[in-house]
Amino acid sequence: MLKARQKLGKYRIERRISNGSLAAVYQARDTIQDRSVALKVPHESAMHDYFLADFKREARLAPRLEHPNILPIRDASFIDKHFVIAMPLGKETLTERMSRRLSTETALDLVRQMLAAVAHAHRAKVIHCDIKPDNFIVFDDNRLRLSDFGFSKVAEKTLKASGSGTVGYIAPEQAVGRPMFQSDVFSLGLVIYELLTGYLHEWPYDWPPPGSERLKRKLSPALIEWLRRSMAVRPEHRYKNADVMYREFKRLANGNGRKRKSRKAPRKSDDPALWEKVLFKQFQRKYRTALDTRHECRHCSGPIAETMLACPWCGVKTEPQRFTPSFPAQCPRCHRGSKLDWRFCAWCYGPAFEVETARRFGDSQPRVSRRADAVHALLPLVPAKGPARLEAAGQLRKLQVLRLGRRYRLLAPLSVVRQGARAMNRKVGATRLFTADEESCDLDLPHGTVAVRSMRGPGKGGPNEDAAALIPIGDESVVLAVADGVGGSPGGFEASALAVETLGRTLSKASESDGLREAILNAVESANEKLLAAGKRAATTLVVAEVTRRQLRCYHVGDSELIAVGQRGRIKQRIIAHSPTGFAVEAGLLDEQEAVQHEQRHVLFNVIGAPNMRVDISSGIELALRDTVLLTSDGVLDNLYVDEIVAIIRAGPLNRAADRLIEATRERMINSKGSQPSKPDDATIVLYRRRPGKR
Repeated sequence: MLKARQKLGKYRIERRISNGSLAAVYQARDTIQDRSVALKVPHESAMHDYFLADFKREARLAPRLEHPNILPIRDASFIDKHFVIAMPLGKETLTERMSRRLSTETALDLVRQMLAAVAHAHRAKVIHCDIKPDNFIVFDDNRLRLSDFGFSKVAEKTLKASGSGTVGYIAPEQAVGRPMFQSDVFSLGLVIYELLTGYLHEWPYDWPPPGSERLKRKLSPALIEWLRRSMAVRPEHRYKNADVMYREFKRLANGNGRKRKSRKAPRKSDDPALWEKVLFKQFQRKYRTALDTRHECRHCSGPIAETMLACPWCGVKTEPQRFTPSFPAQCPRCHRGSKLDWRFCAWCYGPAFEVETARRFGDSQPRVSRRADAVHALLPLVPAKGPARLEAAGQLRKLQVLRLGRRYRLLAPLSVVRQGARAMNRKVGATRLFTADEESCDLDLPHGTVAVRSMRGPGKGGPNEDAAALIPIGDESVVLAVADGVGGSPGGFEASALAVETLGRTLSKASESDGLREAILNAVESANEKLLAAGKRAATTLVVAEVTRRQLRCYHVGDSELIAVGQRGRIKQRIIAHSPTGFAVEAGLLDEQEAVQHEQRHVLFNVIGAPNMRVDISSGIELALRDTVLLTSDGVLDNLYVDEIVAIIRAGPLNRAADRLIEATRERMINSKGSQPSKPDDATIVLYRRRPGKR
């Protein structure tokens, strides 16, 4: 221990400021530059390689962390057998400043500086690991600087560290040796809460904590929710890092942190977007019949027709696969409508395709059924085959024959029909099954709304291996399901289709009064037995949501997921994927980013089609009005983080939320940037949002 007036190189010790377990901090005078400095000197017991490595790391990180709110290191060297780190001398620590009265304006300014410091460190890929009030130093004019990066970790790979940190401010996952960016976010939240209320939030971190009434008097509800999220126990429920947390704070914070009086709501006539709605309405009234503008642009919501190559309002190219074609057939390349006697597509001018018939049809008299239209849309190049040739090729018994009528019956066994026909979006009673390559369906129920979207992976040659089911039961119940055929196994798309078909067939005989749990379990068991009996080693995952009145219960096998989200973005329920990474995330051994990019992300130990298959049943939760439930295959979660998904689905009309989610997934599959996850795969989503029942 150094004494007052003792010389240490060019420094003269004046007094000891603090004394920790590994080092002491002294106020000293630089006799050459004639200024006061703070010296950090390790104890003699810490002067060996293990502890010195932390002090040297702190010194080496200094050039990477230059920032107005991070304490710089002026010198680091060995002096008289002491390792000495010289730093600017502040007035006091934040702990000492918090012992005196603080105005809300001053407190929020200190919060801003704390966030700016940690955000800069996170942008430099440095995790502090010991954020607490004692490590924030206050200088003149309330300038705050973050110090003590001795425990910090450089996040360049998966971190496996000791549970270093300070009791009371350490995050749960950091305490078990898994520090991550969200750990600093958690510690920041605790420090900020203590700064604003005078109370340190303690385990089990229930909300609201002591002192919450003080918080309500000082902050707006939006900032209180921001602070609550930063202190969530589960890392995936917090902000991704301090940089995201800081940006959200700047967006939400008002001038002095107090709740402002609500401004007068603008009149509808002042809405700059209102003229577009009026324009679209007048346009439809005058030209809808002539131009057949039955569709809506996904980008600007303007009216468009199937025949338009681009939206006339915003210029974005139209997506013909979203349209229900009015023509009897479709071009296999651009998916726009065509007639059976056309040899060329009138829209993409591609190579000729075989004419389906020698007859000439007029514009107003198509002579084929809509079910046959779906088949013709996929068979412009496939010649008709007789039953003998199909039998010889082994195709006749491969697939179930669709009821297309005598004229088209021989075309059904061809594999291309089974893989992509829009007739596979079929309605059996009230049940709807979705097994096509591209699907889009919106449905209003007495107790809520449902949106279904499905897409085949970009560039994929085979069929969409996902399937979905929408099964209304009575006026107060609905069963939703998503199945994902296991990739790499033979007949993955057949397995997923069989799972939802079996579920629909079993539940079509059930009623609300009998209870649906037994029927769902029987359906899953039956599907498993059928796949095992087939002997093709086909397998599928499955997630089922049972919504009865206001109760949600989930059944799942594999890694297809369910997420229930409140209107404000709080995750009410999320199931655990039956995979090593799923259990590692739940145990806190991996964070979401590590799990998404893990090499064993798609290893499963529970699927339908396995002898030891089991079904996990979640406890029931109550759905509030406008809560949103998402069922999805792994194609969405392989490309978007949960925070991104929640932000998309929690607000806005459900059909548009579904469109935005599937488009964001498609965009990420095609155009990944930086470290964003990207894995082309089939993607299927089913969204359900509860609303007040109709009277």
